Amino acid sequence: MQKRGQITVFIIIGIIMLFVTASIILIVNSSNVMESNVNKQFDTKSVEDFVENCLENSVNKALHVTLLKGGYEFSTAPYFKFENEPVVPYYLHEGKMKFPSIEKIQDETSHVVLPYFEKCIDNFSVYEKQGFQVQKDEIDLEILFTEKKTTLSLSFPFVLSKGSISNEYDLFNVVLPIDFFNAYHKMKQFLLLQKEENEYFLMSDLYDIIDDDFEIQFLDYGENGETYVLDLLIDSNLNEDPFIYRSAIKFNWDNIEYDENSIIEKGDFEDTRLFSINKMEEWNITSPGTYTYQVDATGENLIYEMQPETQIINSETGLITINTNDFPNDIYQFYITVKDGSGNIRQAPIIININTNDGSLPIIRPTIDQKVKVLQDYKYKVEISNIESGPFTFNTESYLLNINNTSGEILFKPRSIDVGNHEIMVFVENEHGETWTLWNLEVTK
Repeated sequence: MQKRGQITVFIIIGIIMLFVTASIILIVNSSNVMESNVNKQFDTKSVEDFVENCLENSVNKALHVTLLKGGYEFSTAPYFKFENEPVVPYYLHEGKMKFPSIEKIQDETSHVVLPYFEKCIDNFSVYEKQGFQVQKDEIDLEILFTEKKTTLSLSFPFVLSKGSISNEYDLFNVVLPIDFFNAYHKMKQFLLLQKEENEYFLMSDLYDIIDDDFEIQFLDYGENGETYVLDLLIDSNLNEDPFIYRSAIKFNWDNIEYDENSIIEKGDFEDTRLFSINKMEEWNITSPGTYTYQVDATGENLIYEMQPETQIINSETGLITINTNDFPNDIYQFYITVKDGSGNIRQAPIIININTNDGSLPIIRPTIDQKVKVLQDYKYKVEISNIESGPFTFNTESYLLNINNTSGEILFKPRSIDVGNHEIMVFVENEHGETWTLWNLEVTK
């Protein structure tokens, strides 16, 4: 009986050891599975894609901002200002070239990109919500415009870690099919030619130089048409809307005497004063419905067009018809092109502010223009009158500041580089749609 009892004890001990061994194997396997899952979450390619997508989208937004202002964030050069548009630097001012280097435009654009990029990355909150810890260092971006492409080189050292697993990231390189390089050099070629001719605008030469590579639009201002604003449209497959590379030219025609027998370059007959298009005031539409606007132009055998191309204008009468069902609430800018029977062309912009509300959309309380000093906290909250129609989502496309998407609160401390006037546009959305508000924020020293 004693031996049989010893055997029983050994059997029990063996079962216990087997159980312990199995448990250890199970724990090790579970640990390996968990580590494998963490590694899956740590998919390096997905993190790189996240950063590169933010970089690509941020550069896209920044280029729309800087190119519309001649490649500057803020310019100290003489500029032309027309209503509700960013100031436009004079590239040619009364015979003097004010043309920035392509390196200057690269630097200016890089600076504008960073706030957009930081907003998109959002301190890696999408990863922090999954339990990751983030350590990041200073960001440095270099943009290089070359033939047929734009190259982005981002230095952004950061570490993502979770448990015992961590990955380090640093350099990101992205190539975009944005051909600003050729647009810049064609503009420079034209300006060097125009600089030698101060008596009239070299329209034919402009079209010859641009050729079919880019679309060109221009507007003339002033009592004698002595100021021209040029828009060079640069296509990109990143965005449906082209980039607008804008600049201005100002002539000094006060002391020029014209030969009555000289040939006017703009058309087939000498006196083009009989052909004109009057300035169009901003068109504000605040209620749902169908509305019309008559383009006021003088001349014979006129043909009307709109850019970007749209079917809302009658090509023979110049009557614009808009149904708000076809246009979401937003600010739209079109260019009206009028051609007469002799081949002369006139262009003028029209800005259409559509902000309709049938009562179900957010009703935003008006915001007056505001001022803030450098390094002074700017605090503002976008207020809604019909609060019962919420909840609301607040958004802004401003590169200058961010807005709390839930509360509509803005907290911003401007830097010295932010000095100047900024248009702040905020969209507020509920379950029925969105409305917007716009105000000017002046940053002073």
